[in-house]
Amino acid sequence: MGFILFCTVDENLNSAYPYVVGPTFYGVKNASKVNSINETVTTYNPSTSNKELNNNTIDASVFPNPSQEFIAIQISEMAEQNYEVKLYDLKGTLLQKVTILQGSTVAYFDVRSLYNGVYLVSIEIGKEKILKKVSILK
Repeated sequence: MGFILFCTVDENLNSAYPYVVGPTFYGVKNASKVNSINETVTTYNPSTSNKELNNNTIDASVFPNPSQEFIAIQISEMAEQNYEVKLYDLKGTLLQKVTILQGSTVAYFDVRSLYNGVYLVSIEIGKEKILKKVSILK
């Protein structure tokens, strides 16, 4: 099952109001080619990151909780590599799997087909993993 949601972010790539716009966007898309930048810039180079991956602590939010239709999973900083995000029931059955892609901060689960109850969201990068509880209430 695939779908695209449009999201708004601030200059630090964190979610910004109105957060999730939805599966469609109506508005003006202003696109142009940038030939030069007048501001001071820092070039991102993952090999010189100030974080050691093995010492990384996953800081993530799962919202809304409780949820009815969609669950958003947001990590606190832009992903330097892909994060595996899995949704399990309390029996340990894998229900859905998504990826927070490198350069992104958010992923979504469509939970409209799930029953009311408590579920677990697993967020994994390399050997590191955290679990978050989320409730579905319709």
